[in-house]
This record gives sequence, structure tokens and C-alpha cells, in this order.
Amino acid sequence: EIDQLGRRNDAKVDQLGIGNYSNVNQDGRRNEADVNQFGVGNDSDIDQYGRRNSSTVNQLGFTNEANVLQVGFDNTASILQVGIDNRADQVQFGIDNNATAIQFGEDNYSLQSQAGENNTALAVQLGEGNQSYQLQLGEDNSAVHLQDGQSNLAITSQNGEQNFSLIVQDGALNGALTTQTGQLHMSFVNQTGIGNISLVNQSN
Repeated sequence: EIDQLGRRNDAKVDQLGIGNYSNVNQDGRRNEADVNQFGVGNDSDIDQYGRRNSSTVNQLGFTNEANVLQVGFDNTASILQVGIDNRADQVQFGIDNNATAIQFGEDNYSLQSQAGENNTALAVQLGEGNQSYQLQLGEDNSAVHLQDGQSNLAITSQNGEQNFSLIVQDGALNGALTTQTGQLHMSFVNQTGIGNISLVNQSN
């Protein structure tokens, strides 16, 4: 289903398989949505309000779910899901924010929520049952999560300007929480193995 209000909005949906569902709502000017679904029971929902927002969803497999909400100007959202029962949620308010979620495997979950200007979030998940949460408020913040394995948990919360967080997890049952408030903080976490825990809290 495609609903569009405004001027020069563009939406394209390609589906191949059984029981795939896609919903696109766009209100504003020059928003773009591109959805490709191949498989069985995949679900995609894109809502965009404003101008020049862009969303791309590619799903290959079974019962994957992708949800995108963008409000503002020049925001970009991208989701790639290959596998079974993966879910990605992206929420962006503001200007020039960018969110990318890449999921290969089964039962992975990614949440990217950004408000402000020029924030960037990247989540790459390979394996099964990994969870990634990226929450950013402010300007010019960046969060990167790279997960390979099973049941890893990564959380980044940033509030301020020009903060950077990187979490890399290779293994199983690892947990990492990074919280940064203020300006110009940098955090690098690398976990390899099973059951490692990391807590980072920086403020100024």
C-alpha cells in the first residue's frame, strides 16, 4: 500500500514470493522510498514526513520486519535483512541524519533512534539473537555496532555533539553499554569470546 501527499514524492515496491507486505506513507516534497522483498512473510513499513527524506529496505528470506519513521529534511534510512525473523526499527527526527542496519542471520534486532542534525548510526549483525540499540540526540554524533555471533547485546546512548562510539562483538553472550554526554567523547569497545561485559560512561 502506498499513500503520498505533497509534491514529487516517489515510492517503488518490488515483491517476489508469498505473503510479503509493504506500507509506504509519504507527506511532503521529494521524499523517496524503495522497497524490495523476496521470500515469505516479510513486512516493511515506511513513514516519511518533510522534504528529501530517503528510505531503502531490502529483505531476503522469511518473516523479516523493517520499520522506518523519518520526520524532517534530508534524512536517510537503509535496512538490509537476509535470513529469518530479523527486525530493524529506525526513527529519525531532524536534518541530515543517517541510519543503516545490516542483518544476516536469524532473530537479530536493531533499534536506531536519532534526533538532531547530522547524526550517523551503523549496525551490522551477523549470526543469531544479537541485539543492538543506538540512541543519539544532538549534532554530529556517530555510533557503530559490529556484532558477529550469538546473543550479544550492544547499547550506545549519546547526547551532545561530535561524540563517537564503536562497539565490536565477536562471540556469544557479550554485553556492552556506552553512555556519552557532552562533546567530543570517543569510545572504542572490542569484545571477543563469551560472556564479556563492558560499561563506559563519559560526560563533561
